[in-house]
Amino acid sequence: MIITGTNRAKKIAAAVIASVMVCSIGMPVSAAETKDSTIADASTYSAVTSSYKPLSTYKATTSVTSKKATATIKWASLGDVDGYEVYKYKSGSGKWTLAAKTDADTTSYTARSLARYHKYHFMVRAYVEDTNTETTIYSEFSDSHVTGYMISDPWSSGTLAWPVPATHYISSSYGHRTAPTRGASTFHRGIDIGVSSGTTVVSSADGTVVASGYNSARGKYVLVKHSNGLMTRYQHLSKRLVSEGDKVSRGEPIAKSGNTGISTGAHLHYEVLKNGHTVNPMKYIKR
Repeated sequence: MIITGTNRAKKIAAAVIASVMVCSIGMPVSAAETKDSTIADASTYSAVTSSYKPLSTYKATTSVTSKKATATIKWASLGDVDGYEVYKYKSGSGKWTLAAKTDADTTSYTARSLARYHKYHFMVRAYVEDTNTETTIYSEFSDSHVTGYMISDPWSSGTLAWPVPATHYISSSYGHRTAPTRGASTFHRGIDIGVSSGTTVVSSADGTVVASGYNSARGKYVLVKHSNGLMTRYQHLSKRLVSEGDKVSRGEPIAKSGNTGISTGAHLHYEVLKNGHTVNPMKYIKR
């Protein structure tokens, strides 16, 4: 039997990609859903190609198997097709881009050199070339899939990720000290990371924001609850990007550094709490 391009087009249009796309992500990641509503908006995809089709409904999962900044996407074959297209979205880029176009026998793609502290999304669709009309017909897209924030900073491979991607400079360590200004404590319950005001501050691990507010000593601050009895607190902020109750991912931007509260200059005061008590943050961060 001869399978025409038109018949194959009908087949592909009716198929829903029911396989699982597995993303092997370098460094710890989370499958937390994106807060950017445009990612879930089908109109976002219309700029990808003039042959746009709606999304299908299959779900995807992730697994962490490598410390390299790569993501491997795998999908099941749809059978009699000409090939597949893989599209990639990087947080903050504002657009989807074609990452790869494979032949019919290739059902995986590895994205390399992914930028640190960015969330990546991948989607896959199959296509056939209709030789009768000299057009290309596409299947529906796979679900947009949030792989989690890519972290390749060597200081972020410990239990907790380093909270300021821009610098590793510690201006004041944990422990006893001379109070730097009136009202400051003589026992420093965190570390100070010297950085200019407005610098991005990220969450050290997956968790839930349990406080996002202001007081006269801490200034603007964010407190995040993680697993295993750990919490992290970020103080003297110029801006808070999250609210109480928000779910956050490891490496996700949550605030901007500042000079609010009792502070002698722009920096981030960063605390780690274990079962409610402050501990030296450097015990949980790998250098």
